[in-house]
Amino acid sequence: MTDTDTDTDTVPATETGAPLRPAWVWVIFLYNLFSLSVLAISLWATLSGKIPLSPAQKAALTNFSSFDIAQTVVLSGLSLAAAIQIFRLRKSCVPLFCSVFGLGLLTHVWEAVTQGRMALPTEPGQYIGWAIDIAICTYAWRLSRDGVLR
Repeated sequence: MTDTDTDTDTVPATETGAPLRPAWVWVIFLYNLFSLSVLAISLWATLSGKIPLSPAQKAALTNFSSFDIAQTVVLSGLSLAAAIQIFRLRKSCVPLFCSVFGLGLLTHVWEAVTQGRMALPTEPGQYIGWAIDIAICTYAWRLSRDGVLR
């Protein structure tokens, strides 16, 4: 190994020299793929009429703005890019995951202000999601700091 071959110096490698992915990288990657798949299938089933909606749900769906659609597409794209980058053990996953968290939080605040909703969510699922996002951002940052990411 030469002095310029530092890609795998701090990361355990397979016999072929490819870096091993930590187990949590697999968990984060699969979690993101699963979440995005559920989102895509749910949107398709809802918009195609496969899932019956109550009148209140239909009204809420018709109130979706271009901004709502754009933020869903942008956040989903960033999530997919972040998942791919952490799977590839790339440092760019850190700002991508942090962007997903930050933009999601800003979107929540925006909706609270513009739609007159309470600023704090009432369902524990939102807090759990934020905690998972913070944990992923922290873990990705630690991988980068420890030299696991290139």
